Amino acid sequence: MARIETDEPVRVRHLRKTDYEEVSRIYREAIQEYLGLLKKAGKEELAQERRSIVRTLPRSLFEFYSETGCSFVALSGERAEGFILAQPIRWMNLDAYVLWLEFIAVRRAFRDRGVGSALLRSTKGWGARRGIGCMFTTLNPNNEASKALLGKAGFEVREWLIANLGGHA
Repeated sequence: MARIETDEPVRVRHLRKTDYEEVSRIYREAIQEYLGLLKKAGKEELAQERRSIVRTLPRSLFEFYSETGCSFVALSGERAEGFILAQPIRWMNLDAYVLWLEFIAVRRAFRDRGVGSALLRSTKGWGARRGIGCMFTTLNPNNEASKALLGKAGFEVREWLIANLGGHA
């Protein structure tokens, strides 16, 4: 387990189905915070994004990610302080798997303490032990915290483009 140097001892372990309530709480807090940032930005093009965001973490989605083996939770004592939902997938024409990072969130009180970085390291380590050397995710261009976290972890953050068929753009 990865250890994080903070004011409070924090450890990272594989996500378990029993973590649902705690992870859901963090998810809701992160979504509410992000919706507030989008509202504050006030741009009309962001209004549609605000309407499309899922405000609660569906249990079935959580359970899927808890079964992948590459999703993790950061704990302080028995309380979840952050999580990462990930899965191995085949990407386009590549023969090897890549890790798809669906969602990363850290409680506000535990940010800037290396929790997000430790979650990413745990996921990357899981992939490396299985010969997976590539991780992908998407983020919104106005999410500066995610940009900073991913940049610090060595991700090349590019502009986000959407190709859509049959749904809402």
